[in-house]
Amino acid sequence: MLAAVSIDRPILAAMLAHAREALPLECCGLLTGEGNHTSGIRKATNQLASDSAFFIPPEELFEFFRALRGSVLQLTGIYHSHPRSSAVPSARDIAESHYRDICYWIISLAGREPDIRCYRWGKMTFEEIGYEVV
Repeated sequence: MLAAVSIDRPILAAMLAHAREALPLECCGLLTGEGNHTSGIRKATNQLASDSAFFIPPEELFEFFRALRGSVLQLTGIYHSHPRSSAVPSARDIAESHYRDICYWIISLAGREPDIRCYRWGKMTFEEIGYEVV
């Protein structure tokens, strides 16, 4: 596993709550922080309103990045849920990953307990990385 990243406990809890609120559809959102630490969250609209795919509208991405310009924060991750499947990147997740230097978080609600995993782009595909909740 690649080097660990850290995430604030309230941010992880907010991601999980968003995934539960969106059921039976996938949720999605953007994460902010500094370096390898995530300390902020911004829920996004899943324009596809799908249970197996997500798409953040370009105008939401534009507003998000415009707001970041005036701060010390940076995009540290994108998260989405898998309501009915495991927390493993789908073929679509892999094909549509446009930011190679951030974390991709997947929240699976398919099992008895939620499964939250973090990935980064490796040599040819996503590689799971460890994370610390602080």
